[in-house]
Amino acid sequence: MKIGKHEDKVGLRLSPTNEVIFDDVRIPAANIIGAEGKGFGIAMRALEYARVATMSFAVCIMIRTLDEATKYAKERTSFGKLIIKFQGLSWMLADMTEPK
Repeated sequence: MKIGKHEDKVGLRLSPTNEVIFDDVRIPAANIIGAEGKGFGIAMRALEYARVATMSFAVCIMIRTLDEATKYAKERTSFGKLIIKFQGLSWMLADMTEPK
Protein backbone atom coordinates (compact mmCIF):
# COMPACT_ATOMS: atom_id res chain seq x y z
CA MET A 1 0.00 0.00 0.00
CA LYS A 2 1.21 3.53 -0.72
CA ILE A 3 -0.15 7.07 -0.58
CA GLY A 4 -0.64 8.63 -3.99
CA LYS A 5 -1.56 12.07 -5.32
CA HIS A 6 -2.77 14.73 -2.88
CA GLU A 7 -6.06 16.29 -4.04
CA ASP A 8 -6.18 20.10 -4.05
CA LYS A 9 -9.67 20.84 -2.73
CA VAL A 10 -11.64 24.07 -2.68
CA GLY A 11 -12.64 23.68 0.97
CA LEU A 12 -12.07 21.45 3.98
CA ARG A 13 -8.31 21.83 3.64
CA LEU A 14 -7.75 20.63 7.21
CA SER A 15 -8.98 17.23 6.05
CA PRO A 16 -6.32 16.02 3.59
CA THR A 17 -7.50 13.84 0.72
CA ASN A 18 -5.06 11.52 -1.03
CA GLU A 19 -5.16 8.50 -3.26
CA VAL A 20 -4.52 5.23 -1.47
CA ILE A 21 -2.91 2.71 -3.83
CA PHE A 22 -3.15 -1.01 -3.16
CA ASP A 23 -0.83 -3.12 -5.30
CA ASP A 24 -0.83 -6.92 -4.84
CA VAL A 25 -2.45 -6.61 -1.42
CA ARG A 26 -3.95 -9.75 0.10
CA ILE A 27 -6.61 -9.51 2.77
CA PRO A 28 -7.26 -12.48 5.09
CA ALA A 29 -10.81 -13.83 4.66
CA ALA A 30 -11.60 -12.99 8.29
CA ASN A 31 -10.93 -9.27 7.60
CA ILE A 32 -13.08 -8.84 4.47
CA ILE A 33 -15.99 -6.42 4.93
CA GLY A 34 -19.02 -7.36 2.84
CA ALA A 35 -19.03 -9.81 -0.03
CA GLU A 36 -16.01 -10.22 -2.28
CA GLY A 37 -16.31 -8.07 -5.39
CA LYS A 38 -18.97 -5.80 -3.83
CA GLY A 39 -16.61 -3.20 -2.32
CA PHE A 40 -17.36 -0.49 -4.88
CA GLY A 41 -21.10 -0.60 -4.10
CA ILE A 42 -20.42 -0.50 -0.37
CA ALA A 43 -18.12 2.48 -0.80
CA MET A 44 -20.68 4.34 -2.95
CA ARG A 45 -23.42 3.84 -0.34
CA ALA A 46 -21.07 5.20 2.33
CA LEU A 47 -20.41 8.26 0.15
CA GLU A 48 -24.16 8.89 -0.16
CA TYR A 49 -24.31 9.43 3.61
CA ALA A 50 -21.13 11.54 3.58
CA ARG A 51 -22.58 13.82 0.89
CA VAL A 52 -25.63 14.60 3.04
CA ALA A 53 -23.39 15.47 6.00
CA THR A 54 -21.13 17.62 3.80
CA MET A 55 -24.08 19.58 2.40
CA SER A 56 -25.43 20.20 5.91
CA PHE A 57 -22.00 21.59 6.89
CA ALA A 58 -22.07 23.86 3.83
CA VAL A 59 -25.54 25.20 4.71
CA CYS A 60 -24.47 25.90 8.29
CA ILE A 61 -21.33 27.71 7.08
CA MET A 62 -23.44 29.80 4.69
CA ILE A 63 -25.89 30.78 7.44
CA ARG A 64 -23.06 31.73 9.80
CA THR A 65 -21.34 33.75 7.05
CA LEU A 66 -24.53 35.72 6.38
CA ASP A 67 -25.00 36.33 10.12
CA GLU A 68 -21.42 37.56 10.53
CA ALA A 69 -21.61 39.79 7.43
CA THR A 70 -24.87 41.33 8.63
CA LYS A 71 -23.49 41.87 12.15
CA TYR A 72 -20.37 43.56 10.72
CA ALA A 73 -22.45 45.76 8.40
CA LYS A 74 -24.49 46.94 11.38
CA GLU A 75 -21.32 47.92 13.31
CA ARG A 76 -19.00 49.37 10.63
CA THR A 77 -19.34 52.99 9.59
CA SER A 78 -18.20 54.76 6.46
CA PHE A 79 -18.78 58.39 5.46
CA GLY A 80 -20.49 58.91 8.82
CA LYS A 81 -23.16 56.21 8.59
CA LEU A 82 -23.50 52.47 9.10
CA ILE A 83 -22.57 50.57 5.96
CA ILE A 84 -25.79 48.52 6.25
CA LYS A 85 -27.55 51.74 5.18
CA PHE A 86 -25.78 51.74 1.80
CA GLN A 87 -28.13 50.34 -0.81
CA GLY A 88 -25.46 48.36 -2.70
CA LEU A 89 -24.39 46.48 0.42
CA SER A 90 -28.01 45.79 1.38
CA TRP A 91 -28.55 44.27 -2.06
CA MET A 92 -25.48 42.05 -1.59
CA LEU A 93 -26.79 40.76 1.73
CA ALA A 94 -30.25 40.22 0.22
CA ASP A 95 -28.68 38.26 -2.66
CA MET A 96 -26.96 36.02 -0.11
CA THR A 97 -30.38 34.98 1.26
CA GLU A 98 -31.92 34.17 -2.13
CA PRO A 99 -31.90 30.55 -3.28
CA LYS A 100 -30.32 30.31 -6.71
